[in-house]
Amino acid sequence: MQDKELYQQVLGLTIKERLSNVVSYRTHRIIKAVAEGMNSKIMSIRGLVDGIRILTKFKLAVFFHCHGMDRYPRKRRMVHRGTNELCLARKCPR
Repeated sequence: MQDKELYQQVLGLTIKERLSNVVSYRTHRIIKAVAEGMNSKIMSIRGLVDGIRILTKFKLAVFFHCHGMDRYPRKRRMVHRGTNELCLARKCPR
């Protein structure tokens, strides 16, 4: 009998602790799992780039890592139609 009462007390405390999360999910359809996943990713980046002291560079590293961007993008190569000449200018003069 004592085990059942202890179980009910623990269950009651757990529901009391989690009630705000359940109500938040039911009203806004938002869960904390996405935020926890992003936080985990940012912490792993923080471990990788330990030497960065400037906040803007750290933010840039997070953006590049999370969005799968290339830190050193290749130059765009444009080829002229018909002649197959390579043009490396930003705006082609033709």
